[in-house]
Amino acid sequence: MKNKRGIEPIIATVLLIVIVIAAVALVWTAVIPFIKNQMSQSQVCMQTTGLAIDDEWTCWSKNEKELQVKIVRDNKDYELTGLIFKFTDSEGTTNVNTSKKMGLELPGVLEEKVYKFDVSDMGFGTNWDKNIVSVAVAPIVKSGNSEKTCDVVATLNVDCCEIGGCQ
Repeated sequence: MKNKRGIEPIIATVLLIVIVIAAVALVWTAVIPFIKNQMSQSQVCMQTTGLAIDDEWTCWSKNEKELQVKIVRDNKDYELTGLIFKFTDSEGTTNVNTSKKMGLELPGVLEEKVYKFDVSDMGFGTNWDKNIVSVAVAPIVKSGNSEKTCDVVATLNVDCCEIGGCQ
């Protein structure tokens, strides 16, 4: 046993340094790009806060069973690929539909679009006779090679279009 020798302290130190450098390189190439990608996706949604619902042009017509919604987009430059609309009736039922399913044209930078939804577009059925009390919109944006669904950026309590109300 006296003839066996251990690893020299210098060789052990060099091996430890090589292991640490390899671990740092692995973290640098795998974790950092993942974090950057996640941050860029969240920053894309932060740009969409200028998407709004115009309260002067948005109203519910109980006679026509139609909701008119005006969406206004600001000057932020992001690629809007869709909108998610959330409709809530007077009993608290909420239905969701997307601009893609309905084939709607999206507003460009500094554009306004007026959309008209009937009760079937909103998912309430044709024999439905309640009122729409609120509408919300959430953008879908392009982020890199994928699409990101952002949180709701605008919600509006809907007024009645008819003179005399929507009783």
